[in-house]
Amino acid sequence: MKLTTTRLIRSVRRPWQRRRVRPYPREIMVLDKAPLAQIDIYTDIVVLTRRESSGTWRSYPISPDALVQALGKLPSSSGILPSGTIGTGARHGVPFYIQYIPPRRIDLPALVSAQETVYQFRTPALIWGGCGTDYRIWAIREVDRVGPGTVLYQAPFPNVYTRGGGICWGSARPPVATPSGMGQALKLFLEESRFNDHLANGKSVTQPANVLLLHATLTADQEYPVADLVATGVDLRQVLSGAAWGL
Repeated sequence: MKLTTTRLIRSVRRPWQRRRVRPYPREIMVLDKAPLAQIDIYTDIVVLTRRESSGTWRSYPISPDALVQALGKLPSSSGILPSGTIGTGARHGVPFYIQYIPPRRIDLPALVSAQETVYQFRTPALIWGGCGTDYRIWAIREVDRVGPGTVLYQAPFPNVYTRGGGICWGSARPPVATPSGMGQALKLFLEESRFNDHLANGKSVTQPANVLLLHATLTADQEYPVADLVATGVDLRQVLSGAAWGL
């Protein structure tokens, strides 16, 4: 009896489950011809299986650099990036985006002891990063000079972790970081979220226990004092490299 493609896929063992590495049969690939080559990526080795002129298949290890060069010939484009995007990359195959956010006026509602207060002030310049649904935020003192060596400071908001700049979203579900998703997630965080005093410590030099106490002294058109920002020990170079998501 002839197996259908679906049943055949279930019945054929994968190359790493066999004693001898061979390429997938063409039926598995749902194509009308056999592949020219097949690449298997393991933890510590990359194996190329290719068809010889005799018709037989041969497997041998190749260097990761050779693989990168081969794949680098494939066209790839991020499309049009939003204004303020200063870097992109990938971490474990997941794209990440880094944006510079100029100072802006915000209304920050915070529920503390069952009472909501709306704090109004101008934020410092911010660095906004997203990888998958993992978003990070930092503050910087420099507005006109931003470069790889720019020192990052704790973002002066509650509900932000002091280690790594990660965000405690609560019940909110941010979109995946894409050129358009970055702006949607930032709007969700700065304009559509209700904060509380969770993780409000460690963000202010003058109010180390609760940054909201400093927010209460600011007016709608007053910028958060950059001298009050707390340094993180991380610079922009680490964020642009993708290493920040490992913090």
